Amino acid sequence: MATRLAVGHARQVSLASAPLPAQVKRADYLDVFEVTVAESDTRTPEDLAREALEQSGTLLREGIRFAHKAFLLFHLAPADSPDHILGWRIVESTPDLVHLVADSPLMSGTLILRRTDAETGQLITALHYKRRRAAAAVWRTIGPIHRTVAPYLMKKTVTR
Repeated sequence: MATRLAVGHARQVSLASAPLPAQVKRADYLDVFEVTVAESDTRTPEDLAREALEQSGTLLREGIRFAHKAFLLFHLAPADSPDHILGWRIVESTPDLVHLVADSPLMSGTLILRRTDAETGQLITALHYKRRRAAAAVWRTIGPIHRTVAPYLMKKTVTR
């Protein structure tokens, strides 16, 4: 019998255990985080992404946006654009998935938030390096922050 995890339990999962879209399998950097969601939570992945990224505290939200622009050099849309989430372009949004992209001279970024089943939400982060050495050096600094902040925001958002 599988142990049921508490709502809001966020964890990084093995790439081998996560079915991944073809475009992200070839990424230079790839991670997957899962969070336990209440079955009664009917928010879409787009709703959850907006809450996590656009409705987090001002310092955290602006810190994320600053890091994305100043360090990762992503070209982001205005934060209040309805076709974007915190400046990341929405490529697809369905009741079970939101797919976001951002581009920079160093790398292309993909974020996919999806509901894999009634109790599990997943965040996939994929980076495709354009300037391999420079992008890898920047990500060595920013990556650990991402791996701390992503599960924190996932947990905070699903337990609101």
